[in-house]
Amino acid sequence: MYGIIINIVYLIYINGVIIMNSDIKKFMYADIGVMSLLIWPIILLIYMNKGITLGQVGILSAINAMVGVVMEIPTGIISDRIGHKKTLLFGMCIMFVSVIYLFVVENFYYAILYEILNALGNSFISGSDEALVYDILKAENKEDEYMRIDAKIQTYTSLSKTVTFGLSSIILDMSQNLVIAISSVILFLGIISTVTIKHTGNKTEKKQEKNSIVEDIKIARNNKAFIYLSLLYAIICIFFSDVFYYTSPRLKLQGFELKYIGTILFLGSLASSLGYYILSKKEKVEFKFVNKSIIFVSFLFGVGLILDNFIFTAILYIFCKFLLSIIAPLITAKIQEIVEDDKRATYLSVKSFMIGLMFIITDPIVGILFEKTSFKLIYFLFSVIVLILSTIFIHNINK
Repeated sequence: MYGIIINIVYLIYINGVIIMNSDIKKFMYADIGVMSLLIWPIILLIYMNKGITLGQVGILSAINAMVGVVMEIPTGIISDRIGHKKTLLFGMCIMFVSVIYLFVVENFYYAILYEILNALGNSFISGSDEALVYDILKAENKEDEYMRIDAKIQTYTSLSKTVTFGLSSIILDMSQNLVIAISSVILFLGIISTVTIKHTGNKTEKKQEKNSIVEDIKIARNNKAFIYLSLLYAIICIFFSDVFYYTSPRLKLQGFELKYIGTILFLGSLASSLGYYILSKKEKVEFKFVNKSIIFVSFLFGVGLILDNFIFTAILYIFCKFLLSIIAPLITAKIQEIVEDDKRATYLSVKSFMIGLMFIITDPIVGILFEKTSFKLIYFLFSVIVLILSTIFIHNINK
């Protein structure tokens, strides 16, 4: 395990050094600073150590989601008005404060403020990060390479998250405060990397700023291709997220030893890195690959109705991690192609808003269904629903 982790760290460093653009490289390190904090995979354990119950965790998750939904679009509009780099930096600073605040969180009520700060920071980051990457590439007339470059960035971010999965529980066993301290340092380095990015990100010219927030949202809403792409992205993210979230308890119920579940999660993260890496090497991938992938996934979950054992569940989890790392960047790149430059972060925030809203609606339903019936049946029915909806959305996108 330690040898694998050391080699992954080496790969992140070496490949990061030779990435094509200096600003892109700096953004990659900033992205790692946000996405690879040691607290992310074990925040539930940190809460439990502080005496917070699982029921209270559910309430905290709902608070986080609601703050995110409310703030997502306004922060996207702010990003387009003042610049994507400034907004990204502001969001990272808020998140840094939230991580530091974890040192003093003692109970459920303290944790509410942490979730609010965390959601607020994420809202400023969401949309601004993707928009900034596109801005940097467009400044060099390389926007056609967005999908490949984004996949390359995600490859290194995913590799760093693999390291996080390998180290977080080990360090938590040593000291909870050490986990928070290391996470703070990682995020601080990410902030420094963001500050050094030369490109500030496009922003709306003053003469265009007369549009109200409502008008900006209407502009995004009237872009039908954007709406269908966002809906497609949302249902795919929700489906795969539920698969990932419930894999651990499903493996446990199927008799898989608890101490080995972390290994499956580790392998899933590696599979995700592999998917991003493969995509980064491709000049172009046809968008119809998305629909074909969903058809294949539905077939696999149909097979899961028969092969209901922990071996198949583990394989399915790893494969889904691999597949999502290819599908998600394809949809994101398609969205980047059709949105307006001066409202890019607004559009991307609308997309995130739709995802957050659908999570709030579907998460309780999925949780109740899992309590009432079997994992294998719900997964299969969910995959069929996603297949039908994705086919409809892709048909409308291609009109």
